[in-house]
Amino acid sequence: MVSAGRPSVGMPRRVRAQATAAHLHRAPQSSHGRHVVVPEADHMLPVTGASALAEEIVRLLDAEPDGPDGPDGPLIPSAPDDEEGRAEGDA
Repeated sequence: MVSAGRPSVGMPRRVRAQATAAHLHRAPQSSHGRHVVVPEADHMLPVTGASALAEEIVRLLDAEPDGPDGPDGPLIPSAPDDEEGRAEGDA
């Protein structure tokens, strides 16, 4: 879990603290989870903390012992099945 370190207009200090606490609680529930706070980032973390976010994504991908389709399933899910159980593109 990557948390922003700064409050912002859309996420004031109290709400930022609650979100960070939730991230801290959830991170260890993942097999490779950890909590990282990016001090210079705000709620727009993909913009204000892009490099730190990218580093965590790479770390997570490198940590998967069985590759991206490890024991917990794919990190990027496949297309949803239609009503008849076929994946998109199947005849």
